[in-house]
Parts: sequence; C-alpha cells; structure tokens
Amino acid sequence: MGKRNRARKTAAATPVAATERITVEGKWNGVDVPDVSDLDCAFPCRWRELLPQMEELSDDERRMRGPFCDALSSLFFGGGKLSDHGINVRDGYDETKVIRYIRATLGDFGPSHEHKIGGIAHALAKWCTIDAPASQR
Repeated sequence: MGKRNRARKTAAATPVAATERITVEGKWNGVDVPDVSDLDCAFPCRWRELLPQMEELSDDERRMRGPFCDALSSLFFGGGKLSDHGINVRDGYDETKVIRYIRATLGDFGPSHEHKIGGIAHALAKWCTIDAPASQR
C-alpha cells in the first residue's frame, strides 16, 4: 500500500468531531445548506461531512417515518422536481444548493439507506416546508 492510500485510509477512519463539523464551512452545521461541488455530485463520497450523525436523528427519522422521509423516498424511487413531492424550499435558502445537497447525499453508497433518508429528512426539516405532493392535489 502506497503512502497516498495509507493517508486516505487514515483520514477516512478518523471521525470528525462535532465541534469541527459545526465550525468548518462546507460541512453539515445544522443551519446552512452545505456547499456541494460538481465533483461531489458526480462522485458522492462526503457523507460523513454532509449528513448529521445518526445519534442526532429522531427515532422517526432513523426509522424513515414522517412526511420528509416519505417525500424523499418518493423522490429517490420516482425522480422529478422537489415540488412534485411536496417539498418547498423556505425563503432565505437556495433551492439549487438544496438539490445539490440531496444529489450528493442520496447518491452516496457509504451510509445505510436509513441514515441517508433520515439524515436528509432531518436537514430538509430545517430548510424546507412540506405540502401534499402534486399527485395528491
């Protein structure tokens, strides 16, 4: 194993401290939508930085229950626009950043599906509102 691979393996195995996750820009801090690059959308692998810790999720989010979890599951399996699934971005948040965040986290093979859906639902609850999906109106 080369030096570069050892460094990557060590970096990946090192957990990110909660205080570091709050202060470093471009990562999950519970308030702002993290910055996601084109590279993150094409090759999603930053889930440790972008998703909240499993311990931060509510019991319903861990079990993929609730309106945001249902909307995300529908989006995951059916595709389409956020509004087609009843998700509306709140004023003050950039819809493009929210969509890029969802792409970069839903497409990542690292976390479990439950962690992805629950973590994104946790984030969307802060950045978005939910209505009845367009198909049910």
